[in-house]
Amino acid sequence: MRCGIGTMITKEQKIESWHEARRFWKYPQLAEPVFCELDGIAAMDMHSKTIMVNEDTLEQKIGEDLLSTIYNHEIGHYKLCPYSLSKFLVLMGKADSVLQNISQAKFVENLFADLLINYHVFTRGDKGIVETYNRLNQGKKETWWDVYLSVWGGMIGQDYGTSNVDGVGNMVTSLQNCVYRSKQWPEIIVDFAQFIKPYLKNKDKDCLIDEHGAESFNCNSKELGEARKQLTLREYNRVVAGTGLGTSKKANIDYYNMLASNYSLSLPEHKSFSGNVILESSIDCEPEKAMEADFEYSLARSPKLHPYALSTWKYSQGNGTREEIVRDDLLIVLDSSGSMPDPNEEISIPLVSAHIAKQSAFKANRMVGVVNFATKKCVVNFSHNSQEIDGAMSTYFGGGTTIPGETIQNMIEEHPHPAYLLVITDALIGNFNVAKTHLQRAVQQSRGGTVFLNGNSGNQLGDLGYDVIPSSHNSDLPNLMLGTLRRLYA
Repeated sequence: MRCGIGTMITKEQKIESWHEARRFWKYPQLAEPVFCELDGIAAMDMHSKTIMVNEDTLEQKIGEDLLSTIYNHEIGHYKLCPYSLSKFLVLMGKADSVLQNISQAKFVENLFADLLINYHVFTRGDKGIVETYNRLNQGKKETWWDVYLSVWGGMIGQDYGTSNVDGVGNMVTSLQNCVYRSKQWPEIIVDFAQFIKPYLKNKDKDCLIDEHGAESFNCNSKELGEARKQLTLREYNRVVAGTGLGTSKKANIDYYNMLASNYSLSLPEHKSFSGNVILESSIDCEPEKAMEADFEYSLARSPKLHPYALSTWKYSQGNGTREEIVRDDLLIVLDSSGSMPDPNEEISIPLVSAHIAKQSAFKANRMVGVVNFATKKCVVNFSHNSQEIDGAMSTYFGGGTTIPGETIQNMIEEHPHPAYLLVITDALIGNFNVAKTHLQRAVQQSRGGTVFLNGNSGNQLGDLGYDVIPSSHNSDLPNLMLGTLRRLYA
């Protein structure tokens, strides 16, 4: 892009047009417009908050007398629609859910945003937007443009001489009513995409004032997070990969981490001894001070609780130990065979549960290891590396089910710290008889084992000493636990 001041529009006209536009939008915090070479008539750069204008194209297609209207249109993208990357991605994702074509979805989002902005500009008193489209309409014969003008004309009561199109009236009303109701935009753009879809075979962008895409916005995790909340897994995956903001795999990982963040999982606890605090001596507790007593110690001395027998402890520094509550590291064994849901095509509750467990372990500052298996396997040793672990868990093999029992046993036995074993499977394991000895030894050598079961075939793992908990449906997620059943019924 080569920028420089043009010569056809006077400096005074540029300044006055800019002042008019700023007054119209109540003085937004934007940089001075820049005149430069670019595709289209104008564009709004959200990064620098700058309007860019192609002076030659403006002169050829519209005329310098409508410069302030062009400014108003561009400011509308900044102030009204789409105004943020997250809103752009949501609108584009919803359009793509109808069109199943990323390029067309981006085009339809641009048309949708333009209609809302132009209607605002028109109703707030800038009638130059009507003349803008009168001039853009000269010599245009594209079918989609004819349909687009029929909607735009219906919104402002202008007859552009377009052909009759079924459903225009309802579409006009929906667009008029949603201009200032952004929560309705995702629903309305679905209707708009369905309405205009039959006419999109040949789309000449030469008719547009501008064109914006993901590259027009600042991309950050907050904006992507907001988009994830409003799109389905498939919609988010397609729009992120389709706009070049990330890979399909990374989009899936981020989506599952978002789903898992709505839940938490209590990790098993056990006592550990460390430090240099020693128990020096016991002190008798008077009955009136019973609430200050060490009940646990007193009950350990006698099965009956009596105020005169209660004791408390006096502590002092010395070369001894102190008692602490700690949590174990976690080994996640994830079944990704063909009988398990494909996490790329639908929400996989088993994979969500794996992410819940991983996040809970990391929050407790514990390490996580992964064994992802089908007939193939993917192994990640215990670490705090979330990216590596996410990558392993997101891999979907399909095919048959061969659980690597020996690998699981070795990881538990060779890990230098105590670890808990979580197996996520439907238990339709082809080599179970071969692997069951390793699976039993693994749970015996670990701090305990739980199966998050996708289905109804978990008895064989329960017989080996694993707690079996359903994990097939969204309603199961709040009830997930590790080790709780074992502690209650030991």
